[in-house]
Amino acid sequence: MPEKNPQAWNALLAAYARNGDVGRAKQVFDRHLAPNLISWNTIIAAYARSEEERFVDTAKRLFDSMPLRNIISWNSMLLAYSRGSKDLETVEQFFDLMPERSLVSFCHILSAVAARGESIQLKRLLDSMPERNLISLTTALSGFAHFRDLPGAISLFHSMPEVDLIATNVMLLAYAKSGHLLSCKDFFDSMRYKSIVSYTTVTLLAVLYACSHGGEISDARLRFQSISLDFGVKLSKYHHRSFADVLARSNNLCGARDLMESMPFVPDSSDWKNFLGACKSWNDFKEGAQASKLALEKKEVQDGGCYIFLAAIDPFKVS
Repeated sequence: MPEKNPQAWNALLAAYARNGDVGRAKQVFDRHLAPNLISWNTIIAAYARSEEERFVDTAKRLFDSMPLRNIISWNSMLLAYSRGSKDLETVEQFFDLMPERSLVSFCHILSAVAARGESIQLKRLLDSMPERNLISLTTALSGFAHFRDLPGAISLFHSMPEVDLIATNVMLLAYAKSGHLLSCKDFFDSMRYKSIVSYTTVTLLAVLYACSHGGEISDARLRFQSISLDFGVKLSKYHHRSFADVLARSNNLCGARDLMESMPFVPDSSDWKNFLGACKSWNDFKEGAQASKLALEKKEVQDGGCYIFLAAIDPFKVS
């Protein structure tokens, strides 16, 4: 292409931005002879979607350099702050500066508050929104789940004019994270439109999590086996980890260790810490000592947890 017009430059810029290649996108932007509002919005959105804190300052410098801004420009910069800034106050201050706001603006600030704020802040923001949609309501629902505010999650879920599989999964996780294990499983069993699609990895993981913390081994075993056999969902490391946790909490330590050794994933420090914690709870120092030595031999721990466990064991307890 011997000569590129603005449309061609913007198309190339957008292609790199969509593929997450921020470096090449910036090169194209810098070579653009006459960047227009679309060009500016595209490059700022590229930095915003990167979710890296180091790119927030770059996005802000570009934003401040813009000769003209619109709601898309402001929303892109707000997205950069909501994803890349660890400081919620910075996100809120930028939100307050916006000359106008759209539903997208509220979704971005909701996401930031849901991740780094408090339940009362989330509720106040939700109540102040002039309009809502399924995405914004589901974002708020995930915040209540994150804060373990089950009453808030239940109230919002039942007030939603429509729900989809994502919202249902978030509600399921809210039950599980709040420790309401029976309610979590009852909610799972009462889910509408049961099909292969409804039994996603997230859904089944939430139920395994609930069974794990309730120590209900028989129910968890059936759920675990049904994941791949009945619904064709590929077992992830977290499914194996959750079921190993069920076995360990139920004092089936041998079964938990066998699963950890046979699963098609390498156990990490977190897996062994959970297992050793169960060994300590059940006073099974022999099983804990064997597991500690095995983990150390395979170099599957990166801290001193196993050494501490071994050092604390009375030799007579494992003889």
